[in-house]
Amino acid sequence: MEERRRTRRTDLTVKLVIKRLDDGKHTDVAVEVMDVSKSGIGFTCPEPLTIGAVY
Repeated sequence: MEERRRTRRTDLTVKLVIKRLDDGKHTDVAVEVMDVSKSGIGFTCPEPLTIGAVY
């Protein structure tokens, strides 16, 4: 399949723990990174993330 994005993605398999910083609790959230590029990160997360939150 031809890549149609502006920046090429590089496959990467890694598990990370990110923290939500704007809730006063610094809640840990586990994510699994699938790929990265200059303009973004593709990842999956078993729980919903809040739009507009700072992680």
